[in-house]
Amino acid sequence: MPKPIKKHVQKRTVGEREVISLFEKFVDYYLENKKTVYLGAALAVLLIAIVTGLLIY
Repeated sequence: MPKPIKKHVQKRTVGEREVISLFEKFVDYYLENKKTVYLGAALAVLLIAIVTGLLIY
């Protein structure tokens, strides 16, 4: 018995809207939540300073 002929299936194309880089996501988040980003950055710097101070002291 012969093998059945396979139909060529076109791959689904990804729309341009779905392709968003990580940097673009961060920029969008930053523009919408500037206060939260600044607060998070300040807390991160403070935490690093405390840990560094404890290690040196």
